[in-house]
Amino acid sequence: MKETDLAYEAMEQADEAAKARGVTSRTQQKGELNVTTVQVLNDRGAEAIGKPQGTYVTLDYGQIWQRSYEDFCRAAEEISTQLLALGLPEEPAPVLVIGLGNMDITPDSLGPRTASRIFVTRHLLEQDPALFQDWRPRSVSCIAPGVLGKTGVEAVEVVRGLMDKVRPSCLLVIDSLAARSISRLSVTLQMTDTGIRPGAGVGNTRPHFSRETLGVPVIGIGVPTVVSARTMAEDLLKRELPRQDEASAFFVTPKDIGHILEEVSKLLARGINGALHRGVDPEELERLAG
Repeated sequence: MKETDLAYEAMEQADEAAKARGVTSRTQQKGELNVTTVQVLNDRGAEAIGKPQGTYVTLDYGQIWQRSYEDFCRAAEEISTQLLALGLPEEPAPVLVIGLGNMDITPDSLGPRTASRIFVTRHLLEQDPALFQDWRPRSVSCIAPGVLGKTGVEAVEVVRGLMDKVRPSCLLVIDSLAARSISRLSVTLQMTDTGIRPGAGVGNTRPHFSRETLGVPVIGIGVPTVVSARTMAEDLLKRELPRQDEASAFFVTPKDIGHILEEVSKLLARGINGALHRGVDPEELERLAG
């Protein structure tokens, strides 16, 4: 199976008989948005597509950075809706948002870029509750834990160290993903209740973020930013290449990925903030997040 973090792509590659044993899919058209929900129902389905059992929502929003502000707002609201449908607890349950990745490697910077735009409230609620006489917000914490090569600590270990102090009811984990098709780069968002397995799509799997490893529900949110050069070559040549081919070590990303991720991180942050703080004006949340 070709490298991909996207359950929808993995399902497309799977054998039909295998999928019939435990994978379902449905697609809804919502204006300019396509929303595809893949459900891996059992162990046979997980084996068929190589993804853990759970729900995967793929939101195709296109080149949102070239679309209207109204399209941007609709896409953000759909992100909020789907996060709640995936099990994000209702207010006031506390939530910890985690932005995975490396700001020094542009295609891997989605997590930290988005984390910097999350409206955090935990410190305000503890230090000056009088600020919120008319509105009692959810306690939201946020961290960008960095990468092992820079910190010497696995990101999941950093988060585990915070759990007793922050005591979140749920984690939202944001990361850059790998896709099989170049046409999906930066224009597709995946949300899943199975968590995140950092580096899985590029063959550098790190300890994963899930209910099993951290003890609370984990919703993974990711956007594909790279595609394997070997996969691109296979698509062009219409045949499989040796697994140890030199192209396996290279990944391709759009030349303007920095600008794209700056805009996509704004979209994700607006959707996440909207889900965390329902009933508050999204533009006000953006202003408060600074």
